Amino acid sequence: MQSYIKAFAARQRGVPEFRVDWSKSAEITLGHALRLQLEKKQIEGINVTEITNTYITDTTLPLIKLIISSIQKHLYGNGAFITQIDTFDYHTGPLSELCNSLQTDAVMFTFGSDENFSPLREKILKKATTAKNVKSAITGVLTGTVSIYSVPLARTFACCLVADKKGKIIWYKQYMKSDGADLRKSFDAEKIAGQLLSGLHLRRN
Repeated sequence: MQSYIKAFAARQRGVPEFRVDWSKSAEITLGHALRLQLEKKQIEGINVTEITNTYITDTTLPLIKLIISSIQKHLYGNGAFITQIDTFDYHTGPLSELCNSLQTDAVMFTFGSDENFSPLREKILKKATTAKNVKSAITGVLTGTVSIYSVPLARTFACCLVADKKGKIIWYKQYMKSDGADLRKSFDAEKIAGQLLSGLHLRRN
């Protein structure tokens, strides 16, 4: 399925502004990056950009989001899901109709959010960080301890879920970092796509 990304611009005071154009660009770029990663694993991926079946958009996608929320709440943390990959028993419900219509063996769902700072926001953060480091250096003269602060980076989140025709989830992985990445850029999208699909090996019957 196409990637579903919400991209935001953080302006002067850090208030996020949702950008439709940035989101569409990020979806296209990440979708292409994911297909390239699948090709490296000798898996053919097709990007489904138009869905005419309203059942999928009205029922399947909201269900997938709920399942992802449950995974994050109960299983994801300190690599817990990775150790349970062979016994993971979450299901999406049958996807045979969707897979048959697309002539695929499985379906991949990708969601994410991408924060990008404006130049003015970056300037404000750099000034604030410099001020904190100066204050820390002055205080360190008295206490003997100096803390070094780094300029905060924009945050990126993406998660990938793969389910087979029967609806069994055969892969889930997520990426969440303050890394300054921009999913509209091919280099960043390819890096994150590589992280999302690292370790994925589909069994062939």
